Amino acid sequence: MTSVARHGRWNQDRIALAALKERLSVDDQASARWKEALGSAIVATETQRELDRCESIHSLARVTGKRDLAEVLRVAHLCASVRTDQEFSCLLSYMKHLIPFEKALAVVGPIRYPPAFLGPTKILALDFPMEWLSLYFHRNYAQLDPVLRFHLLTFQTQLWSQTFQSCSDPQLGDFLADASAFGLTEGITTGAQEPAHGLGTLFSFVGCNLGENSRHLLVVDVLRPHLHAALLHVALHSTPTTPYRLSLREREVLHWVKEGKTNWEISRILGVSESTIKFHIKNILAKLDASTRSQAAALAVQHRLL
Repeated sequence: MTSVARHGRWNQDRIALAALKERLSVDDQASARWKEALGSAIVATETQRELDRCESIHSLARVTGKRDLAEVLRVAHLCASVRTDQEFSCLLSYMKHLIPFEKALAVVGPIRYPPAFLGPTKILALDFPMEWLSLYFHRNYAQLDPVLRFHLLTFQTQLWSQTFQSCSDPQLGDFLADASAFGLTEGITTGAQEPAHGLGTLFSFVGCNLGENSRHLLVVDVLRPHLHAALLHVALHSTPTTPYRLSLREREVLHWVKEGKTNWEISRILGVSESTIKFHIKNILAKLDASTRSQAAALAVQHRLL
């Protein structure tokens, strides 16, 4: 961020905070009234079923400063104006002002009971390794992932390390080792469900320092309903893009790429030369605007091409 842009944002913060202070007559001796009023302002933008989340807001107010509270309110208001994928990605990036995450992932998709995602309808990622998503789907880690299982059961905000500690599944070793290889060792996951549309959302923020301060978990928890509403709006109302036009053979090749097969293995399965498979993969990458096979496989899952 340039110094001009940084000065502009700080100036906006000062103006917004000054306006709130003037309206609420806040001073150092009236901090309790500040917290109550700010909590009410945030809650006012939530749906009726989220009103019982006031305690999280007041808990946040007890452990953070006025500037951070103003930033939380700003993000909540920005959520109401998000309309496109790009705007939502910018919103996630802006949240780095509040919590020290390095990567972020937002997913919306249909859910069923017993709790399970039926496949993502939309995936938006911020510096998130798409290769991990391809591996995740290929190895069916959704059946094993304790964070996802806890999320679908409760839709509560959770810290990964706490969830891992409470799980004693002996099969977690390979999953945790693979996640660690992609730098996915600590994070916060949250989200909500939308029974009217049979949809659920999931938001994961990844950062090695996220578990060091309870404030980080509270910030995400307070913003949970706002992020949920924003992503649903983008998913349900965004203008459909031109569908990817893959040939039947390209879809066959992409299926085996998703399954982790090499070019040689795919050539043996389909009964063609390896050079032919390379030709198809080159075309697939170009059509999907993907830079790697793993990214192409992840895009195929996201857009239900297979």
